[in-house]
Formats: sequence, structure tokens, C-alpha cells
Amino acid sequence: MTITPYNFDLALDDFLNKGFAGGRQTTNSKYVQASNENAYTIEAPMVGVTKQDLMVNVEGNRLIVKANASVKSRFSNNFHQEWILNEDADISAINAHLSNGLLTLTIPRVKPTVRSVNVTIQ
Repeated sequence: MTITPYNFDLALDDFLNKGFAGGRQTTNSKYVQASNENAYTIEAPMVGVTKQDLMVNVEGNRLIVKANASVKSRFSNNFHQEWILNEDADISAINAHLSNGLLTLTIPRVKPTVRSVNVTIQ
């Protein structure tokens, strides 16, 4: 069999997309979500993406991340992902950090205010 750039690309795609169980991974499995009592954390690979290519914003209760890689390569693509934020997410203090092709979003959690009133029955 002759190895052409096309065959090599297919073989590389197959190698990179196989999970440990041998099945294909979906695009949704490419980011990691975690939380603790202080914050939510999301990590998303952004290979080939610069800060200028990236947009992170919040609309209502949705965290939206979009990226358009200015330099196209076989490892970089357009990216669009949305997450629904919980009520305890402090959207005014979201921290986004892009380093070595990995976007890390940290969303602090705020303690919900407890509102309690006694209602007089008439």
C-alpha cells in the first residue's frame, strides 16, 4: 500500500479519535467540567486558537464560547459550545485563561442569600 498524504491523514485521524475502549469519541467529550464548593471549572482544547480568535460571553444563564482559528490546520477548527449556568454562578467574576492550546474557564460560586419572612395570615 502506498502512503499518500490522504491515507496518512485518515490513519492519523483514526489514531487520534480512538478512545481507550476502541470506540470513537464524540466532540462533546473533548472538554472537561468540574466543580467544587467554590467554583465551576471548564477546560476546552483550543489548539491553533489565539486570544484574538476567541470570544467568551454570558447571555442570560448561558455561557457561550466561540473560536475561529485564524490559521487553519488539521488540528484547529471553529468551535462553538454553550453551557447552562446554575443560579449560584457569579457571572461578574468569570476568569478565562488560554495557555498552550487549553482554555480554562473558572466560574466562582456565590452563596445564595437566604430570604425568610413570616407572613401574617389575615
